[in-house]
Amino acid sequence: MFNKVRARYASLAFGRRKFPQKPRTDITVEDIIDQFTDVKKIVVPTTKVSSIGSCFAEEILLWMKDNNFNVIEPKWGMVYNPINIRLIVEGGLEYDKFNPAERYWDFGDGDIRTPYIKSSTELSPVRLGTNLEQAKIKEAKLFSDFGKVLRNVKLLLLH
Repeated sequence: MFNKVRARYASLAFGRRKFPQKPRTDITVEDIIDQFTDVKKIVVPTTKVSSIGSCFAEEILLWMKDNNFNVIEPKWGMVYNPINIRLIVEGGLEYDKFNPAERYWDFGDGDIRTPYIKSSTELSPVRLGTNLEQAKIKEAKLFSDFGKVLRNVKLLLLH
């Protein structure tokens, strides 16, 4: 009913031979990738790498960490839109010029939060403190940490 079609790279590399030529449980990443590309690798285990974005960005970073890559772990949690990415980058690299339209969310009960950074533990906006002075200090520290990550990575994965 359906025709089985091989990927073009597999057809060109293997012709009519069976692909791959070892049991499925023995296949490694090198068996699949290294045979089909002459592209210079942009990431090697010593490359300082981090990511920013949705759960995919977090998952790829976890995979890289589990596979002994030089991961610099960010503290910005999941980031779902380009505006928040821009705010994190601007705040991290140029905090003295950072002036978003909405700086804090004050819930009026001693709970001040930032609308731009989601906590990775609570899955809600990061708590900055119980009063405005605490919030300013914690926000400055938070963006300082972001700046350290951004300045130290060689590759920042955006997704």
